[in-house]
Amino acid sequence: TGTTPARDFTVDTAPPVVTVDSPVDGVVLGVATPTVVGSCSTFDGPITVTLTAKDAYGNTNPSGLPAIGSIAFTSSTVGGTGSFTNLASQGSGVYTATFTGQNSGSVTLGANISSSAVSNNATVTVNPGTATQLVFSGVPTSSTAGSAFTVTVTAKDANNNTATGYSGTVSITSSDSAATLPSASTLTSGVGTFSVTLNTSGSKTVTATGGALSATSSAITVGAGSATQ
Repeated sequence: TGTTPARDFTVDTAPPVVTVDSPVDGVVLGVATPTVVGSCSTFDGPITVTLTAKDAYGNTNPSGLPAIGSIAFTSSTVGGTGSFTNLASQGSGVYTATFTGQNSGSVTLGANISSSAVSNNATVTVNPGTATQLVFSGVPTSSTAGSAFTVTVTAKDANNNTATGYSGTVSITSSDSAATLPSASTLTSGVGTFSVTLNTSGSKTVTATGGALSATSSAITVGAGSATQ
């Protein structure tokens, strides 16, 4: 009497070619030698991850396939995060899900079958999306009239990642009409610093504007400077 070979879950022998910085379709999990997926911008469109079931000899569509309810795709956060939706069986032992990146960084994608992890996985890099907002940092709560301080303006995407691809020109204005303000400047990798001097006592703000993007700082209490006259 023959012995039924054990079933295994391994990679497709011919994974798809992956283009760097383009949406990836067909990341195959369960590889004997992990497939290098490269860098993919999931903000340009979600990616599809695929788990293919094989028997111990590498044959696809083995008997006794797991039920869809026993399949769970996973993401192990290294620097980025994301979420899975649309888990589906494509038939013949192929299972897919849609992965959408959220925070930028490296993410390891895997899968569990009946709570047991598939031995191999794939890694993708979630890149920042397009800038949707400007954000101030380093804004003081108080200042003295005539004293300069530095603020940082960062372009961020919808998930608050620094939009490193943003290189727009940002100008600084203020509710203090007598303020000494910097010239407009181009952000470098989505970040820029600006020196501001407020000269009128009271509660004041500064505003950063870059094209359609704009942000206003929290209030800065400006106190009178030393007597000079």
